[in-house]
Amino acid sequence: MLQKDIMEKIQRLSNDDQRIILDLVRMIEQGSKNNQKMRDIIQNEIEQLVMKERQQ
Repeated sequence: MLQKDIMEKIQRLSNDDQRIILDLVRMIEQGSKNNQKMRDIIQNEIEQLVMKERQQ
């Protein structure tokens, strides 16, 4: 997740500010995971097309 020095700075903030920052980080991390899933799906589709082309 967040590096130790960043977490220490975040802990100095109010609870509301902490919650906002951590929610944003979670959203960004989830978006990265979703993007990786989409890249994996696209790569798989491309590999399948290449294999079909080779078989013809």
